[in-house]
Amino acid sequence: MWHTLIIREIKDTLLNTSAMVLVFLCVLIIPLGLYVNCQEFEGRWEDFLREHQDYRSRYADRIAHNVGARGFRPPSPLSIFCSGVDFILPDQVVTSRSGLFRSTKEPVTDSPHTLLLGRVDYTYSMTFVVSLAALTFTFGCISTEKERGTLSLLNAYPLPRAVLLSCKVIGRYAALLVPLVVAIVVGLVVVDQSSFVSLGDPAVGLAILVIFIVTLLFVFCMVCLGVCVSACTHQSINSMVIAFMVWTVMILGIPRLSPMMAKALYPIDSSTTLRMKKKLAVEDHEKAYVKARETLMEACFSECGAPEEDMRRSPPGTEEGKKAVLLYDQRVVPILETHQKRMAAQISQLEQDYSNNKNVQNRIALALARLSPATSFTCILATVCGTGIDAPDNFNRNAQRFQDQVTHEIYDQVILRQYKGLTRFLYAEGFNSDNMKLPDMTYAYPTLTESLQKSWLDILLLALYTLLYFGIALVRFNQYDVR
Repeated sequence: MWHTLIIREIKDTLLNTSAMVLVFLCVLIIPLGLYVNCQEFEGRWEDFLREHQDYRSRYADRIAHNVGARGFRPPSPLSIFCSGVDFILPDQVVTSRSGLFRSTKEPVTDSPHTLLLGRVDYTYSMTFVVSLAALTFTFGCISTEKERGTLSLLNAYPLPRAVLLSCKVIGRYAALLVPLVVAIVVGLVVVDQSSFVSLGDPAVGLAILVIFIVTLLFVFCMVCLGVCVSACTHQSINSMVIAFMVWTVMILGIPRLSPMMAKALYPIDSSTTLRMKKKLAVEDHEKAYVKARETLMEACFSECGAPEEDMRRSPPGTEEGKKAVLLYDQRVVPILETHQKRMAAQISQLEQDYSNNKNVQNRIALALARLSPATSFTCILATVCGTGIDAPDNFNRNAQRFQDQVTHEIYDQVILRQYKGLTRFLYAEGFNSDNMKLPDMTYAYPTLTESLQKSWLDILLLALYTLLYFGIALVRFNQYDVR
């Protein structure tokens, strides 16, 4: 008997005109969105390869000892499914002798309308289009049948109401699942045509499988939400109004209002203020270093008995002046290292304090946003695709690793000496500058295992929301007056 009820629910859903319109929209927008994002990814990957190759061909064997090395971040192949924060991440890392790297990003001006109107990727299609389709498929599954009088006939069958409700949920879910799976398969076929994204890659294939499973769970959650709305109302018009109101709050309201609420609850300094503090700190340390260097120069010349005129000559004209310069070269090294370490420590402390405050604010915003299952779904996909909220931290880790590599292979091997505006290079013992090569930045995205470990809470919340909505629907349906 139960399979007959499931087939009946599938037929009722697919014969609905509005449902068919949404099915057509899903089948169209998902493959189209994947195709457009795949083409855009190919363009960004070609730009990355071109910039990287041009830089390597120009500077790989001729990097200046006092010039910052550049590292390039490759775009994530899975960003075609969820762009996330990928488009605000820096594109390049520039190292420095002080141990502090800086990040740069080229302004995106190719498609300003995309930035203005928003991107349509796989996550957008599921969060906005498919979730709306799920509520449209289900908001009248109980209240409409009550108005037609068919609900009392169904209740006459010797079936528990829990079984009847489960048949409705499974039938509506299956009716939505068929066109959804077709759309996803067509989209993956489109993606597989790209020469830059290989679905045969085990890492990519497993990530797409996880994305597909999480999508099925999210769609099932939205179906249960629609059935819950229908079980809580007795008229189809009320079900429709409440369903769209719930969709507006869950999809449009909570995720977008939560950052503003977090800023109001836990205000912190802006990134502009942080940059100003860092700039002032660097200027203060540079002034202190220049003053200490001048004081050391005067002390060295005085100790060696060199005439004052030699301090204004380059090179000095007397033997005492030359000895003073050699003494200065020896003593200035620890002063330079001390100032660089102090400056790096202060800058790191400023960045760490800002990062800690920002993390607290982000946790508050995310906790509020997770009141919506759409947030959990988006966070899971973004984390798996390497474009989630942890992506900036991952970029900083890669950048710091590149900075340490350049410091070890170049900066520690070549010591700079500055005297009267002139710079001299002293090489470490056993170092051959002819064999010096510019290190290449190896950018690592989190593995699938690491991404799932970070996403366990969102996966659990998505499952709990599904059980919650189904449980409320079951309680309300058991109390439902079918007459």
